[in-house]
Amino acid sequence: MAVAMFCVNFAGFGPTFFLRPFFDVPPIPLYLYLHGVVGTAWFALVVVQAVLIANRHFARHRQLGWLGVGLGVVMIGLGVYTTTHMVPRNAAAHPPLSTADIEQYGVAAGADLAVSVAFSTLVALAIYFRRRPDIHMRLMLIATLEILAPAAARIGSWGGVYGPIINTVLFGLIGALVIHDLWTRRRIHLATVLGFAFLVGVNRAVRLSGVGPAIVAYGLAHL
Repeated sequence: MAVAMFCVNFAGFGPTFFLRPFFDVPPIPLYLYLHGVVGTAWFALVVVQAVLIANRHFARHRQLGWLGVGLGVVMIGLGVYTTTHMVPRNAAAHPPLSTADIEQYGVAAGADLAVSVAFSTLVALAIYFRRRPDIHMRLMLIATLEILAPAAARIGSWGGVYGPIINTVLFGLIGALVIHDLWTRRRIHLATVLGFAFLVGVNRAVRLSGVGPAIVAYGLAHL
């Protein structure tokens, strides 16, 4: 799952970040480069941590884990900064914004807020349960799955099918975890159930609250 998520992230952000020299894309500000580097570092760290555990290097895993805590904090801060600057940046780059653009930014702003809430909460719980490897592992994987949505959305935009692609990636990886649980434990682990339910619940609550469009409206009013 860790390798699969790293690959999805690379594919989603390939044209606009990793493979920029090979695509005709507009310039981006420095903070987006930093955001991309830190995000990629997180996905790489998840792969490294999984390899360390598979090879029973528990001490090194714990040491790198605290590095991951700092990385996660930086990710959340950069994510919030990127979201709050999304409207001004795109309004300046693509004036004037259409109604469809504003609606799309509203959805994106809400999704980014949900990512911040769900990711930070799940990672904090994973740290709390670090002495319970069965819980810790699942919560970390689900937290990482939450921040995969932007990459999945970009893959979906290639064919104009955001929703189906995001759902396919999300439910496909969760399905893999469920299959693993059933294969190794003969039942679905409670952390898998509650972690995924929390992820879906936060995203649904944020969408129903209308906070995403409100963030965009505030940004447009203060251009």
